[in-house]
Amino acid sequence: MKNKEIIQMIKNKAQEKEVPNVLNELKEKLNVEVLNQPEIIVESKPRFNLKALYASFTFVLALSIVLVISLLYQSSSINLLEDSDYGDHVILSAISTTEIISSNETLSLETSLVLVDDNPEDDYVENQIDDVLKYSEMIETLLMNQEAFNKTYLKSDKEQYEYMMRFSFYDLNADQITYTLYYNQTIDHENQTYVLETELVTQNETYLLDIEGELDAQAFMMTYHINQQEQITTTYQLGDMINEFIVRRLNQNEIIQESKITYNNKDRINLSFTRGQAKGNYEFTLDQTLPNQRGMNIRYQINSIDEGSILIKVDEENREQFIIEIRPDHRPTSIIEKRKTLWSTKKR
Repeated sequence: MKNKEIIQMIKNKAQEKEVPNVLNELKEKLNVEVLNQPEIIVESKPRFNLKALYASFTFVLALSIVLVISLLYQSSSINLLEDSDYGDHVILSAISTTEIISSNETLSLETSLVLVDDNPEDDYVENQIDDVLKYSEMIETLLMNQEAFNKTYLKSDKEQYEYMMRFSFYDLNADQITYTLYYNQTIDHENQTYVLETELVTQNETYLLDIEGELDAQAFMMTYHINQQEQITTTYQLGDMINEFIVRRLNQNEIIQESKITYNNKDRINLSFTRGQAKGNYEFTLDQTLPNQRGMNIRYQINSIDEGSILIKVDEENREQFIIEIRPDHRPTSIIEKRKTLWSTKKR
């Protein structure tokens, strides 16, 4: 047979033979084997991602810069005295401190430490009146200025100071008085404290006053240095809605005089002497019983020795002079005339 015929005969026989279709069986078998095959997880080795680390470092650096800029901006933008209540208390402290300075500027240390004899008459109000009058301007200012002080903030006209504030108030004559306060402020945000270096300019005098306090705390201390040994401090604090000013005179950090001024509202002011020669408790109110005339009425009590009232009024004939009428409950009345220049920083 020829090869060609043999090949054709094989093809024909193959077609006649039925070959089973096993494709579906193979698929099922393969699927079963795949499912039974354990899964192999290939863990990749950790890589050091420099790009992510750089991004994190950049973010932290940027955040730090923002915080620093924010603190610097906050320090330069905050003006502590623009807080109305705080500014008013600083003004009152300044008036009180400078009043004591003016009243004591001619006194020597020996004079302020003289001991008096144990004589009941030493507790009479006549012997305390000069000390009482030292606080008259501050108390007068409180009584005559029921609303917040009129304050104006300006760009300082002195190179050594960054800030400047002018404030006005009325005295017992109903005259308007204007003082200027220059100041620099240093704020320590980390410790939440501050320091103010101030210069108070009155009508005739200039006083350098330092103020220290804590941020968000309703308390501070003002200091005036008389000399290297002596100083006067006025401490303000608010407790149980009572405003309290404690005025001290110190020598080598030892308190030699101390007084306290307290009030809940500005129509009734209390003064008490707690250390030193001056004695007694005094309650001040405005006296408006006389038409077209203002005055201060003071109710006083000195230990168990003396009590009564004091009336301070402006002399109608001489507005620079004041008439002080002392009315003890159990002794005769006496009258004292004083020019305001003798007991006030307002030297007109």
